[in-house]
Amino acid sequence: MLPRAVGIAWAKRLIYTGEHIDAAKALTIGLIEEVTAPETLTERAVELAKTIANNAPVSIALAKKVLNRVSVGDLETALAFETEALLATYSTDDNEQGVAAFARGEKPKFSGK
Repeated sequence: MLPRAVGIAWAKRLIYTGEHIDAAKALTIGLIEEVTAPETLTERAVELAKTIANNAPVSIALAKKVLNRVSVGDLETALAFETEALLATYSTDDNEQGVAAFARGEKPKFSGK
């Protein structure tokens, strides 16, 4: 998984050397996506969780499955799975709600259906 996250060169370097890196370097190489001060960690985690929770539940669940599958499978299988998940979201009530709310310039109210 590490080569997919940081690229083969950094993965080799970290594995072969056992080098410890700081948060700034981890951010730079793509090992992490955000650095937060310890005193604001919980607040930031809750903020991200609320942002995710406000999105369409079906889409989030399918996106999670797709992303997990893509990270470990071959490209052809991953693309097929991604297409299948995308098509599944089109038939949901949340998709209709999201499209309609976007057209009206409003925030959607997702039901998870």
